[in-house]
Amino acid sequence: EVKSLKNEKFHITGMTCAACQANITRNVGKLDGVEEVNVSLLANQMTVAYDEEKIDEQAIIHAVTEIGYGASGTGTEAQKDSGFGKEWQNRREMTEENQKEMQRRLITSVAILIPLMYVAMGPMMSLPVPGFLVGMENSLISALTQLLLTIPVMIINRHFYQSGFKALVKKAPNMDSLVAIGTGSAFIYSLCMTVTIPVNPMNAHHLYYESAAVVVTLVMLGKYMESRSKGKTSEAIRKLMELAPDTAILYEDGTEREVETASVRVGQHVLIKPGSRIPLDGIVAGGSSSVDESMLTGESIPVEKQEGDTLIGGSMNYN
Repeated sequence: EVKSLKNEKFHITGMTCAACQANITRNVGKLDGVEEVNVSLLANQMTVAYDEEKIDEQAIIHAVTEIGYGASGTGTEAQKDSGFGKEWQNRREMTEENQKEMQRRLITSVAILIPLMYVAMGPMMSLPVPGFLVGMENSLISALTQLLLTIPVMIINRHFYQSGFKALVKKAPNMDSLVAIGTGSAFIYSLCMTVTIPVNPMNAHHLYYESAAVVVTLVMLGKYMESRSKGKTSEAIRKLMELAPDTAILYEDGTEREVETASVRVGQHVLIKPGSRIPLDGIVAGGSSSVDESMLTGESIPVEKQEGDTLIGGSMNYN
């Protein structure tokens, strides 16, 4: 007996690295009734094929949220395809807003990091530092100044600690967990040294406030650059997919009928007329032609197609 599986897409939030992708895939994949799981870090999306008799959408969402990520259902494959333009528009708006927020946090972090580095490293580099921050007699004031400059940087980038420690508690550590443990340890150690400076002024040489702030800020810079790169890639994919026409000519029992491309199913025949774009991926069931696939391959010379050859959605049929 062939099981009828339901294919559904979910929007995932909170993923930051390949470890997150692997954690979600592993946690959802072990659920009874789930046959296949595909998680896209680039699109923040998960596609699940599952048996509705054994498991439902809420159970899948719970499997994702219990390890520290967010998930929401976005409908079946057909529903998703029919709302393609709107879905990509919403995703683009969310990406742009997220990038602006990351940019604001990055600029603020750098603005605070500059004076912190000056206070911490200036005396070592013989730079002109205010007198009340120089010398062993002023070591406590210098340490407190560094502490007050570090706290805002860590608050601005608190999502690393929220996500990292949450993932650690759920036994699914990710890159944020590494950042949180490393910078958190440096901050707590420096705080302990600061408290003991009145007893032992030499502890002022064991402060790592600037290290914690620098690491968090540099990781934030990497995240911002990664987000911009992902945004550009997603936009390129969107433009590529938009090349495919919204309608297709369905060929059934010798008659032609124009339908929405999203409604075409596996096993149906589609008629591709000369000079028209191929609406979706498929296999040539009859006839021959030359097809321009430069939109994907970059090759300007048309590719000859015969019965049994594969076709790429969005490519142009010549003959």
